Amino acid sequence: MIRRRAGETEMGICDMSDRWNPSGIFAPHPNPTRRYLSLGLGVQSTTMLLMADEGAFGPKPDVAFFADTQDEPDAVYAHLRRLQGSNSLTIPIKTMTAGRLRDHVTRSLNTTGGRFASAPFYVRSPDGADVGKNRRQCTREFKLEPLWAAIRADLGIAPGKRVPRGVVVETWVGITTDEVHRASASKHRWEHKRHPLIEAAMSRGDCIEWLRRREIPVPVKSRCIFCPFTSNEEWRRIKADDPEQWDDAVVVDAAIRRGGAECAVNNLCIGPACRSPKPTCARPICARGRSVRNAKECAECETQNRPAPFGTGRHDPESHLT
Repeated sequence: MIRRRAGETEMGICDMSDRWNPSGIFAPHPNPTRRYLSLGLGVQSTTMLLMADEGAFGPKPDVAFFADTQDEPDAVYAHLRRLQGSNSLTIPIKTMTAGRLRDHVTRSLNTTGGRFASAPFYVRSPDGADVGKNRRQCTREFKLEPLWAAIRADLGIAPGKRVPRGVVVETWVGITTDEVHRASASKHRWEHKRHPLIEAAMSRGDCIEWLRRREIPVPVKSRCIFCPFTSNEEWRRIKADDPEQWDDAVVVDAAIRRGGAECAVNNLCIGPACRSPKPTCARPICARGRSVRNAKECAECETQNRPAPFGTGRHDPESHLT
């Protein structure tokens, strides 16, 4: 028996009738107090913003909010400036921030001063034999909570005060049909999530085609420059095309490995290789998700100045970025 995710047919095509129902929780709110658009500045949310500005989904959002981690790629900030400087865009874009993400993760502090790393970095066991992942808190603390705070401020509700009954805002989220499993209802009684791109049965590829037909540059992925979810292919592209971003990621990778007074949690790294117990390795970020078995293999790699073996006893020339 083949198990499939909710909403997926035998051919892998999303069947929206199973996962999303216009009469259910994902339907537009009939009369929201205010409408807000959660802008991540990637492909989906950019497409949603521009389509909304054309009136494709009915009444426009009152404002689009971008939660800035202060560690986005330069291309993301350039894209933000283009949107904000557009004479044709009528939906205002506002930016808010919870601080610079790297300052928190390199000190292993969250925004309230708690002692844990906010990002889901890879973590190595003391003997170097196993690699796992740390807890993920950065999205909530640096994306969602600033958004909620901005919405409350826009409504004129002071911090710590309850949202009055009868006030319900509609928050637009840029999730497409190929990731419909991410769609969810809000946990706040005063917030109603809406997914316009799902309503329009649009995939990420459809969004790219929509942008290209209008000769609008396709945005890069919006995420912090040291995101552990960056794919191997993307790391290679960054190293080849954006050496400054690559070097910046290497600096953060070295900082979270260093431990000591600046980092309360040791044995962390951006890539799953976690090869070296100290930030001395010439290739600190893994390109294929290969992890060495122990420190001896890492030392051998550094001595020979070539990638470390990954279990078969041979060297893979692309197992680590160089």
